[in-house]
Amino acid sequence: MQANEKQGKILIVDDHPATRKLLQDILAEHLVLSTDNGHEALNILKDHPDIDLVLLDVVMPNMNGYEVCRQIKENPATKNIPVIFLTIMAEEQNEALGFSVGVTDYMIKPVSRVRLQARVSNQLQLKRQQELLNQKNGELQNALDQIKVLSVI
Repeated sequence: MQANEKQGKILIVDDHPATRKLLQDILAEHLVLSTDNGHEALNILKDHPDIDLVLLDVVMPNMNGYEVCRQIKENPATKNIPVIFLTIMAEEQNEALGFSVGVTDYMIKPVSRVRLQARVSNQLQLKRQQELLNQKNGELQNALDQIKVLSVI
């Protein structure tokens, strides 16, 4: 696999500039966009429907990560984008709430470089496989529709 095939387009949402910089450095092989708040993140997702993954802090001013994730998952245009929470909130009930609003993974800060790279890679691979499956299903549906038309003739 060539290097450019492994790259993904990732949105980092965290209100701490040092954390955003660290995550950008760890994920340098990917195209990374970043913002410090949830409202801006939702706007970026509107402008960039090709985002492959969102790394989202939970504790942020104005709009927390739970609400941002809920809105991502409620929007038909963004609902299939995987979201990984990166947070200091280590309690089980916080993790359960995260999964209930649609996160695909939950990581406690400080994050390990190796773990983050592995989880990002896994989520990107799963997203690509799901997109391929959806494409193949569409092709099969089109073929079936053509067969139905031809069988009527």
